[in-house]
Amino acid sequence: MTGRDPLKIYGERFQNNSDNVSYGLDYADRLLNAKRARRCNRCFKTGHFSR
Repeated sequence: MTGRDPLKIYGERFQNNSDNVSYGLDYADRLLNAKRARRCNRCFKTGHFSR
């Protein structure tokens, strides 16, 4: 374990390669599982991935 927030890791991975649909789906799934649906919607509607 790195001690880092897994959501940040998935978010950064997708942000750095936003053409990879699989990364986007992984990130969205993890946001929804973490009860962060609003953040999920904001990220994917606007393209803003701020932490």
